[in-house]
This record gives sequence, C-alpha cells and structure tokens, in this order.
Amino acid sequence: MDKPSTSSLSDGFKLLARVEALRSDQRGSLTLLAGMMVFLVTIFGVLAFDTNMAIYNRIVAQNAVDSAADSAALWEARGCNLLQNLNNLHYDVDLALGIAEDAASAACIASAVLLAAELAADVFFGAGEAAIRPIRMATCVVCATMPWIDDAQQQFYALIMPVEQAIVDATPYIAFANANACAKGSGADTVGSAIGGALSSLLSSIGISMPGGSGISSAISSVLGAIPIYAMPLDPDDFGLFDPESKGLYVKKKDNNGWPLNQPEWIGIAGEVGGYIGCEDSFIPLEESEEEAKSADWDGTYGWDDQYFFGWPGFSTWIAGKKQQNELLGLGNLTWLNGGTKSADQVSKVMWTGSATGGGDLKIPGYVAIASSQIQGHPVICHGDADAKGTLIKVYLPGGSPTSVESYFIYH
Repeated sequence: MDKPSTSSLSDGFKLLARVEALRSDQRGSLTLLAGMMVFLVTIFGVLAFDTNMAIYNRIVAQNAVDSAADSAALWEARGCNLLQNLNNLHYDVDLALGIAEDAASAACIASAVLLAAELAADVFFGAGEAAIRPIRMATCVVCATMPWIDDAQQQFYALIMPVEQAIVDATPYIAFANANACAKGSGADTVGSAIGGALSSLLSSIGISMPGGSGISSAISSVLGAIPIYAMPLDPDDFGLFDPESKGLYVKKKDNNGWPLNQPEWIGIAGEVGGYIGCEDSFIPLEESEEEAKSADWDGTYGWDDQYFFGWPGFSTWIAGKKQQNELLGLGNLTWLNGGTKSADQVSKVMWTGSATGGGDLKIPGYVAIASSQIQGHPVICHGDADAKGTLIKVYLPGGSPTSVESYFIYH
C-alpha cells in the first residue's frame, strides 16, 4: 500500500485548521445582532409614532368639538343679549312716549276745563279771554301732539320688531358659521370625511358584512368630505338651521306685562273728546292734527298693546372629528407584517407590498367627538339686565329627557 504523500497530509491539516478557525471566528456577529435590533427598534418606533398620532387625533377631535359647541353657545348668547338690549330700548321708548301721550291727553282735557273757566270768567268778570285764553292755547299746542306721539310709537314698533325677528332668524346661521370656523382652526377634518370613514367599521362592529363595503365607505367619505363642514349639531333642525323662526333661539313674541307696553286706548279717547271741545278755535285744532297724522300712516287708533321677544334657548349637542389615516411610515401594508397572502415568486421578497394585503393595511383610527353647550343667565325678558352667556355643559343627546354621556363616539 502506498503511503500518503507529505503534501497531501499537509493540505488536509490545513483544511482542518481552517474549519476549526472558522468555528471559533466571531467576527460579524455584532453586525447581525445590530441589524436585528435596528429592525425591532424600527417596528416599535412605528408603533409609538402611530399610537401618539392616534392619541393626538383624539385630543384634536375633542378640542375641536369643544370649541365648536362653546362658540355656538357664545354667539347664541350674543344674539340673546342683543335682543334683550332691543327689548330694553323698546321698553324705554314706550315709557317715554306713554308719558308724553298721557301728558298730551291731560292737556286736551285741561283745555276743555279751561274753556269752561274762560266762558265763566267772561260772563261774570268780562276778563276770561284775556286771562285764561293764553293758557288754554298753550294746552292746545300740547294737545295737538297727541296723535303724532301715538303715530311715533306705531312707527317705532313697526321698525324694531322686524329687526329683532331678523336677529332671531340670523343667529343660528352665525353661530353655525363660527362653530365651524373654530372647529377648523382647532384641526378638525370635515364631518363628512370623519363620519364617512366609519361606515364599514361600524357595520363590521355590529356583525354586518357588506360586499364592497370598504369601497362604498371610501366613496361616501370622499363625497361628504368635500363639503366644508367641520362641526355640526346632532340635530340641525332643533338648532334652527331649517326653521330658525320657530326653533334655534326658541325666542317667541310674547304679550306685554302691563304699561308702558300696554297704553290704554281710553286715555287717548278721553283726551280726544277734551281736545275737540277745548281746542276747536286753537291755532292747531286737534281734529286737524289727527288728519295730518293719518296722512303720515297713523292708523287713527289711540293707545297700543305691544309684544316683545322672550325666550330661553336650551342646550345643543355638537360633533366634530378626525378622519381615519394610513399608518405614518407606510409599513402597514407589508406582507410580512400583516399576514397578506404571498405567491410563490414573492416568498423571497420579504419587503413586498401591494394588493396581496387584501385591503388590510394598518390604519390610525379616526375619532368623532361630542360636546354640548347652552346659554346661562336670563337671556331674553321684557325689561332688565342682559346677562346671557355661553358655556360648555355635560354631553347630552337630543331627545325627551337629557341623558348624560360619559364617553366619546370613537370608531376604529
């Protein structure tokens, strides 16, 4: 048998030495470990970013709806305060005109009494015309203002009531516009996009599976999201957007609660009779003054019985939100992360993305928040201080009796 050559033994020993050296060589291990740690840190970083964004969106949604509800109540309160100030003006004007008309009626009655005294003085002393007539003529000048005073009150009433009604009708829209401006400024997305994205999730949460539900909800969200409404009341009709005259501020015309809003007709009639008797020969006879006042749209009826606006608006409940978002770094649609189906030629493509995810991409949830507000104080009364103010209250749902809601409306 031939013995192995020395060179063959040497090559074998060298190979064994190299294998042994390879087994004991640890160079590159740290690089592999670092790569794995970078991967894990990246994953946890993505989760942290997404979680923080979800928390941020929830805070933004609640802040936006709080600002919207508070702004709506604030502008309703401003509308009520303006109505109250106009009610006060109405009351004060009626008071001044009522006193003036009563004084004019008293002057008319006094002219009849002075006429009798003047005639008596002429009969007994022969000096009635010289002593009493100047005084009677002065009372007749005052008496002649009575129809004009009454006309001024009627014209004032015809002017102030439409102004107050315009405030009642416009306030819900002004409040709605400012609520939307506040919600938008606070970072809310449009209500349509926030709610529309919740459709398929809501159906899934209650066990209803609708073919193409994701596409339908996406289409609805796109259409509604184009409408620039960032906050809205849960019951727009109750808030007055559809019928502001009957709802909204819930301010109605109310009958007066006495003088001066109610000027008795008999005061003017009594003065008219006295003026006809005592001022027939005056520079401005009462009858002539009445005819001129009628030509200036006086209705010819003395006295008035005005109404005023009165009301106490209730609470309104608002919603605003943030729409659903894709995962921040776009890693949510990786097949290795979400378990998407891979074909044979995709097995080696660990970082592959695409339709194999089946629409199951990771999402940052959207939020729809809710808040309520109301007016405090004495918003609109006949006459008094204007102290209405807007404030946030506990969340209530519209309906028969208020029901407190302690949690937000949240969809994932």
